[in-house]
Amino acid sequence: MLMRLIFNALIFLSIALFPWPVYTSLMIAGVFIFPKFFESVLWILVVEVLSGPTGVSWYGHYYTLISLLVIIISAFIKTRIRFYE
Repeated sequence: MLMRLIFNALIFLSIALFPWPVYTSLMIAGVFIFPKFFESVLWILVVEVLSGPTGVSWYGHYYTLISLLVIIISAFIKTRIRFYE
């Protein structure tokens, strides 16, 4: 639980300080590291609110749509991968 909170704080800081490839990579990594990492969807919505386009219809929000699709595909791939310990 503590690692998950630290990871979310790291994502928050990367949203505030770094460009989009950094926090997008962290969100995708979070999907593979933690079980049921639904916070990534919330972080995508936070990014959309903070830096998304205004005055466009739903198809103008490319980052949100593509990011949600990538997160869904990553979650599907995670279920297909076997982790050996």
